[in-house]
Amino acid sequence: MADIHTGMRIETLSTGAGGGVEFTMARVINGKTDISYGLHGNQRSHSLSGGVDRDDLLQWLGFRNVGCTITRDRETFCLPVDEEFDLDGFAGAFAQAQGLVSTADQLLQRCGFFLESREFPAKQWARTRGPRTDRRDASQCA
Repeated sequence: MADIHTGMRIETLSTGAGGGVEFTMARVINGKTDISYGLHGNQRSHSLSGGVDRDDLLQWLGFRNVGCTITRDRETFCLPVDEEFDLDGFAGAFAQAQGLVSTADQLLQRCGFFLESREFPAKQWARTRGPRTDRRDASQCA
């Protein structure tokens, strides 16, 4: 994987927001032919709801949570992209997807199914402490 955080020169190409995440696309230059592009996303709020959140969707899409030198934020999710990456289109699609995933998670929880939430341990704790049944009840799915 190309280094999307350190180089001789780093340029912010564009920024955009969607689904509660501020995205920055940057170019990292290490030489004439050694150029990398990265997408860096910062969440501006977090939830303890016990449901799937933006951080889960980012990870499902391949983003990794790293200390980021581009945004200078410890909680930045980053992903290598190519030069033609459409940040505005992605930000809009991410916002829509985040809303749909959140709705799907809530509907499935009513039926006793839980989507995997990997990032925030407190969400896992909230899931195991909430109302539970030993069997899935399809009558609650409406």
